[in-house]
Amino acid sequence: MKTIIFRNGEKKAIKDIAKDYSSHKGTIKKEQFKKNGWTKTNTGEEVMIADPTLQEIYTTLKRGPQIITFKDAGYILLRAGVTKDKKVLELGGGSGFMTCLLGMNAEKVVTYENKPSHYDIINHNLKKMELVNVELKLLDAYTEFNENEMYDIMIVDLPSPSKTELKNLKPGGMIMFYVLNIDQLLEARNRTDIIIEEVSEILKREWKFGQVVRPDNKLIGHTGFLIFARKI
Repeated sequence: MKTIIFRNGEKKAIKDIAKDYSSHKGTIKKEQFKKNGWTKTNTGEEVMIADPTLQEIYTTLKRGPQIITFKDAGYILLRAGVTKDKKVLELGGGSGFMTCLLGMNAEKVVTYENKPSHYDIINHNLKKMELVNVELKLLDAYTEFNENEMYDIMIVDLPSPSKTELKNLKPGGMIMFYVLNIDQLLEARNRTDIIIEEVSEILKREWKFGQVVRPDNKLIGHTGFLIFARKI
């Protein structure tokens, strides 16, 4: 896989570099992907060939249900303390974008997903990212939860925070609830087995950076509330 970047900042992640790539600005021959740097299309348009960033790789993953967005996912990893010596239990895998990020940064990840169609998408993405430290289970996290070991961190993206089983989270372990509305927020607040440390929502606004420098009119606003808590 490679990323091509045009002079105007436009870019495209190319999944299949074993064949020629054609765009509205000309064709790049497959031989040109063998070396990073500036090259030209058959129409003379200059283009940079580069290794993709993780975000660009993620644009090629299969999507089904709504993902935990990039602006939220990075902060979750840092705030929850996901590192290579931590075991993480994820309840609600969705499309597996967060699952893959967890797998890249944790020692071990166990993910519960109860919908077969979502399970297949997650499994596809895990194989694409070549992650072998993630165990994916086609089970309902509310009614079929069954774990024998203890975990350092839990990441929960399920409709009802009050129904989440915490018996396999270590005392003092971090739990993150990803919820969409105030009712769910209040439901999490009413739990007596956790201490909530932080409730956040992350907003993102990019800037136009051309002849005129100004904030973009488009704001990526509320996608979800992030609840960070400790098990007591």
